[in-house]
Amino acid sequence: MVILDPDVYFPNRFTFEPTPDRGLLLMWQRPHCLLPAACVRAAYGAPARLAHHTDIGVAQTRAPLPWDWLEWFLRRLGGSDIPRVMHVESIVWAALAMRIGGGYLNPSKWICWHRSLLKRCLMLAGMAGPRLLRLERLQQAKCFHAGGVAKEWLVKAVERGWLKGTADQTEPTPILPFEELTPAQFEVREVAKRVFHRLTGAAL
Repeated sequence: MVILDPDVYFPNRFTFEPTPDRGLLLMWQRPHCLLPAACVRAAYGAPARLAHHTDIGVAQTRAPLPWDWLEWFLRRLGGSDIPRVMHVESIVWAALAMRIGGGYLNPSKWICWHRSLLKRCLMLAGMAGPRLLRLERLQQAKCFHAGGVAKEWLVKAVERGWLKGTADQTEPTPILPFEELTPAQFEVREVAKRVFHRLTGAAL
């Protein structure tokens, strides 16, 4: 079973990685997309362990999934009162990853948009979003996930022919082991985010 977000793009001739007999494959991203914070804390209190750097662009797994456990976990997150926020999905994937195992799709081939400090500065300097996507390493990519604001630029960049690759990316690539995000690490990251936003302002 392969589950795709609508904002993923495949620039080259490629193949999916072999789906393991057991476990879950997810894309890797920096830093993570686990939010809102209250739901993450509810997940830890469930209790559940969460994988770090999980991205929801592509997921691969085999049936059957642990449906009883998933129902229990969703109730612990809030049941019918779970916030209607798309990133809650990432919390569920992160918990499932630590529950059933698996690993990350290799981030050198399965690339996620990351609004780095350099890209933030280029945006402030006036570089248009579609042009910004040309900085991605798409000649070596199997898949590019245009998450966040980048999804608004993807169609324009593709229409202009800027993202079309010509490489053959059909060889399997190594799977990386999941890394756990502990509650302490999560809280440190939350503090760092608040400090960053105060220093840089909403424009960044």
